[in-house]
Amino acid sequence: MRLFKKVKAIEVYKYGIISPVLHGSEQRQNAYFRKLSADGISIPPGSDNIYYLSISTFKRWLKEYREHGLKGLKNKIRSDKGKRRKIPHNLMELIEKVKGEMGAVSVKDLHRKLLIKGYITPSDITYETLRKLVNQHHLLQGDKEPRQRKKFEKEFINELWMVDFKQGKSIRAKKGRRLNRCYMCAIIDDASRLLVGYEWGLNEDTALFAKTLKKAVSIYGIPRILYCDQAKVFRSHYIMQTCARLGISLINAAPYSPESKAKIERFNRTVQQMFYPLVKDFHTIDIEKLNQLFDKFIQDIYHLKIHASLEESPLKKFQKLLSKTQINRINHEQLEQFFLCSIKRKVRLDGTISIKKTYYEVEMKYAGEIVDIRFPVDNPNRFFLFENDQLVRQLKPVDLVANANPPYVPTSYSRLFEK
Repeated sequence: MRLFKKVKAIEVYKYGIISPVLHGSEQRQNAYFRKLSADGISIPPGSDNIYYLSISTFKRWLKEYREHGLKGLKNKIRSDKGKRRKIPHNLMELIEKVKGEMGAVSVKDLHRKLLIKGYITPSDITYETLRKLVNQHHLLQGDKEPRQRKKFEKEFINELWMVDFKQGKSIRAKKGRRLNRCYMCAIIDDASRLLVGYEWGLNEDTALFAKTLKKAVSIYGIPRILYCDQAKVFRSHYIMQTCARLGISLINAAPYSPESKAKIERFNRTVQQMFYPLVKDFHTIDIEKLNQLFDKFIQDIYHLKIHASLEESPLKKFQKLLSKTQINRINHEQLEQFFLCSIKRKVRLDGTISIKKTYYEVEMKYAGEIVDIRFPVDNPNRFFLFENDQLVRQLKPVDLVANANPPYVPTSYSRLFEK
């Protein structure tokens, strides 16, 4: 479909759209897709090109993912189905300009004045599209009413995990006297408040999050929903792809709304109030020692302490709910493969591919084809060849010397003269 021509990894992009309601009820899915259809989506992501796809298009993506996984989302769809007009990227500015200069009492009045001023033409945007845009963004209303928020708590463990980063103090670098700022990645189970994943690192990046999530999944199983903020780490191609492989619904909180992640935010304060005083001097410890101290704090104090909201400890609440929950687990080999990063490379006619200016050998049968190469996010120098989501083999760098010296084949000169 030409609409998605500039979208990189279309299957991951589509998954990112449907992910928030992957495990939701049909009623919630319909409401979410109606809103998407009214709001429009950016294609390619992050651009000013807004397109309005039909509700049935989003439902078909959800159905294809459930039946075939990421492969199903690679299927091409008709270019004339579910597509509406593109909104001029400066339309919001033009609307505000008309409101300031001439005022507008209704959508019809606004549409007429935009046409009179020559800011739009009938082919740019229809009245119906403008009406949906105005209603969605309350452009002709006064101050918006504050959004209503209700306190919630999931009934079972592994239904919802919340994840967040917290900037820590400066600690001793691994070598030398230089200090490094440290960061904590924490994942908390909504129903029990148990900290299912935690790790301190020297960078607030994808590698730290992936390491924390992989360890959490290996111990506690796969959650249904992963709830996070709008940080770039949580909206990366790699994280969406990993969640898609695991079947996790990835939901991003609304911008500037820390109250929607109150439980994990409250835990961050607990770290500052209870854990920090236990560490005598951060400047004298390295990242390994920090993780050891934090693990002891979580296991011996936080998990055993009575939680005010639960009126029991997180560990006791988790154990109580464990018998009521079916834990979704995968084996170690699958887990390692699901957390691999994926890149595409075209195989040269000599049966090699180039990654970071290094050549690797693949089978000659792939010559001229684009292949799927994957590698661990925490070890980007190990590369694996995959075909149809199945591991083929680990790749090795080309040995130019060995290739230049074919194996020795002994020759008997006496046989040359045999009849």
